[in-house]
Amino acid sequence: KSDKESSVENGGAGEDLIDDSEVLDEEEDDVDLALEMMETSFAIFESHVSNEEENLGESENLGESNSRKISEEQKQWASGQLPRILIGIADAYSFRGKYGNAVEAYCRALPYREKAWEEMKKSQSEEDLLTVNHLECQRHLVEAYALIAETLLNCPDGEDVICYYDVEESDENNDDQKLAVTTSSHVSIEEDVPSSVLVKAEERVNFARSHYEMARVGLEEIVYRMGKMAATGKELGNEKEDICYLVTLLVGLASGLTEAENK
Repeated sequence: KSDKESSVENGGAGEDLIDDSEVLDEEEDDVDLALEMMETSFAIFESHVSNEEENLGESENLGESNSRKISEEQKQWASGQLPRILIGIADAYSFRGKYGNAVEAYCRALPYREKAWEEMKKSQSEEDLLTVNHLECQRHLVEAYALIAETLLNCPDGEDVICYYDVEESDENNDDQKLAVTTSSHVSIEEDVPSSVLVKAEERVNFARSHYEMARVGLEEIVYRMGKMAATGKELGNEKEDICYLVTLLVGLASGLTEAENK
């Protein structure tokens, strides 16, 4: 029987199943494309941050190398995009249940968040830290800690936290480069895919607990400074709403950790 005939006999249920399958395939393809584009974006921004000069090619008239100096302001802006892209990559992996790859991407974003906060509070008094920009910067760091803890708790019980990689041949030196898998919807654990164990199964909950504690301490500092700002009549804008969401996230994490530790 054709799919159409079967669908008619089953009250259209067969057609619904086919349509649902097609929608799921399209969603997987969209996520794959998004991951590929974000990895490409990360590589571009990283090159701007790491290189002192941006090569613009050769001048047609002069035949000379045409490059321009990247300003410190441009490098600082590009550096700020790196953790945003990595967190976007991690969110996509987490959405499709690839928690090991999500943890790896969140952990890659963490040093950028830590560096940004350390640089912002450097050589400043407590009074100087009472601005929305400072609240936002530290909140981004606390969110990174919380996302790592949350994703670790989402990993299967009794299993190592594993990140799977795509191996691509380098055009320059023929060395293998490990890149986080961007086509993970087509990869299963049984396949011969290069991987790294990020956290052993017996250490997973403790690792999540340590990141939760760092997030909790940071959140306490944020709430304290937010209270001082509110007391002096300073405007908080949308930051107050974002911080309240972060409080809710950590309350849920505390409950999840307690449950995981009691198993």
